[in-house]
This record gives sequence, structure tokens and C-alpha cells, in this order.
Amino acid sequence: MPLNNPGPNLANVAITGGSITGITDLAIADGGTGASTAAGARTALGLEYPTQNFVFYEDFLCGNPCSTTTSGTGASITIGDAIDAGHIGTAVITSGTTTTGRATLSPVAAGQALLLGGGTMTYETLVYLPDAVSDGTDTYTTYIGFNDSSSASGLDAVMFRYTHSVNSGKFECVTRSNNTETAVDSGITVATTTWYKLGITVNAAASSVTFSINGSVVATITTNIPSGTGRLTAPLIGIVKSAGTNARRILVDYIYCRIDLTTAR
Repeated sequence: MPLNNPGPNLANVAITGGSITGITDLAIADGGTGASTAAGARTALGLEYPTQNFVFYEDFLCGNPCSTTTSGTGASITIGDAIDAGHIGTAVITSGTTTTGRATLSPVAAGQALLLGGGTMTYETLVYLPDAVSDGTDTYTTYIGFNDSSSASGLDAVMFRYTHSVNSGKFECVTRSNNTETAVDSGITVATTTWYKLGITVNAAASSVTFSINGSVVATITTNIPSGTGRLTAPLIGIVKSAGTNARRILVDYIYCRIDLTTAR
């Protein structure tokens, strides 16, 4: 015990017949997290409880359980080998060689499964561009986060978006509600052969979205966040070409999405 923390007054502690008196009972219901409720403790400990949260995690070690959409010659979604010792199992999203080729990966079909605003939502993925960045010869756009379209920005989205000719080739942080958009400069210029950990947190009321790259917050948006009836969206990662005949790829190490429901189901 540290010398500056004398602990309980041992003069008032007695051990008799296997019982202890003089020490206040320890409250262990919070799991040592300091939470005031059992539900809060489960959240703090990262434990899943199906009536209080929704969790999706995919590490691409045993095939691809996600829904895929492709268009154009050579467009595909495959499970590739590890490209280094620290990233085991990757989904390879390939645009193909068609000028307007595209490919998207989503945990759900049609890209319309979630309504934001029912609880705090956390999304994270780790992505890598192994080929050339978008340019005037081979132009492409990437969409990473939540989107209701497999071929464009969509009506309802919360995502990172990138193409070379917009925002000086830096990631944009984007919210879209019923086709009305807010876009904020992340300050991070996209480069090839670089891992980017992209994070999105939507507050419980869907009134604020925080975007982070490699653990650092790069933007907070409070406008045009899709929520309410008809504003469905879903986790989605996609690449869409608009010029050129060279295939371009996104490598995805993992996808994580969690919603801690405000009201248990």
C-alpha cells in the first residue's frame, strides 16, 4: 500500500470467525469501471448485450460474409493474403478496367439498413490504397463509412470521400441528408501504400458526428446528418471510376460498427 494512502483505519477492523467488520462493502456491480449502472459497465468493458446494442465486426479471415456490388470488366471483391505481419486477412475491392467500373462492400444488401439517432454509433475501418492515387488519367472516387448508394454519394450518408480533383486530394468528411450535403476538409492528403484508420462517431441524437483519422479527430459536423423516417443508410466501402482503363483497389483490414441503443429493444 502506498505510504501516502494509509487505507482503512486498521484499529477499527476486526476479523472474527471468518467475518470482517469495519470495512465498507465494495460495490462491484460496475465491474470496476465507475459506471453507475450495469448497462453502463457493460459498455465501458466492451461487453455485448444483444438487447442494448448492435455490433458488427469483420476481420476477413474466413471468407467474405458481406454483400458485394460490382460493375464492369474485372470489378471484384476478393479475400487477399496479408500484405504485412500486422494486417492479417484483407478484403480487396477492385474497380476493374472499365472506365466506369465500380465495386462496393457492405454488411447488408441494398445499403439501407440503419436509422441513426437511436443511440451512440461507432464505426471504424482500416484501409490501404496499394495502387496509384486518383489522377486525370485514371480517376476514381472512394466512399468509406455510411452510404445508401453503391455508385455515388447517395441521398443519405456519413462518410469519408476522396478523389484527387476535390479538396486538393485530401479526405473529405461528409454528411448527407436527403441529398443535402455538408463537406469538411480533414486536412489529410491521401497517399498510396499507407494504412488509414478511419473512425466515425454519431451521438445518440444524431445531432453531431465526429470524424477521426489514425486516432486524431479531424472534423465535427452538426448539419445534414441523416436521421428520422426514410433516412436509411448502412456501412459501405466502395470505389467508383470515372476515367481510365487501369484497375484501382482498396484493401480493407477490418470493419467495426457498434450502436449502443438509447432504449433497449
